[in-house]
Amino acid sequence: MKVVMRPIKVYGIWDEQGQVSPLAFCLEENGEKIKGHLFVNGGSEQKIAGNRAVDFFCDYQEEQRRRAVVIRYNQRSGVWYLYKI
Repeated sequence: MKVVMRPIKVYGIWDEQGQVSPLAFCLEENGEKIKGHLFVNGGSEQKIAGNRAVDFFCDYQEEQRRRAVVIRYNQRSGVWYLYKI
């Protein structure tokens, strides 16, 4: 997997304890919008330069194949990133 660290739009849901689960994402690449439903396989919390972040290890359906990605949620800023593809 290679690191890309691009901001993306993510549709997610938060539970009563404030834990987030991503459901789908959208990003623009070369003028084309890419959308996909996420299938979360796991996650881990990170502390990077004093900022807490959560990495989600996901699959998403792209045409006829599934691709693995890692998306990162920066808890301080509330920004989602496509971290690795």
